[in-house]
Amino acid sequence: MRAFVSIAGPSAPPAPADGPEGAPPHLTLAFLGEVADTRSESLVACVRRAVAPLPRFELTLAGYGAFPTAAHPRVVFREVGEGADATIALAAVTRRALEHDGFAFDRRPFVPHVTVLRVRRPADRETARSLLSEGPRPPPE
Repeated sequence: MRAFVSIAGPSAPPAPADGPEGAPPHLTLAFLGEVADTRSESLVACVRRAVAPLPRFELTLAGYGAFPTAAHPRVVFREVGEGADATIALAAVTRRALEHDGFAFDRRPFVPHVTVLRVRRPADRETARSLLSEGPRPPPE
C-alpha cells in the first residue's frame, strides 16, 4: 500500500480549487511510498510512540507557494504560518522514529505546506497563476 504520515487538514478546502486527486486537505510529514500491508500496524505504533509526548499546537495557513518555482509550478500549496516551527519539529521527530524502526521514506527537506493543486493541464496552469498572484484569502465564514 502507498503510505504517508500526515496531519489531517481542515474540513473546508484550503483553496477554491480542486484538491489533488480529490484527497482531503492534509499536511504530509513523511512520504513512505509502498509499505507492505504486514507492516501497517508497526507503522502506526511507531508514529504514535513518537508523537505522544509532544504538546498539541495550532497552525494557520498563510500565502501560496509552488514547487519547484512559482514561475514553473507543478504543485501549488498553502504555506504554514503560525505553527510552522512546531510542524517542523513534529516532522523531525516523526522521521527520526521512522528511521529508527527501519521505515524508508522520502528524505527531501521538509517544507510545511498543504497541497491545493497539482498542475497537469493548461487549465491548471491558469488556476496556479491566479492563486499565486492573489496571495492569501480570508478564511471562509
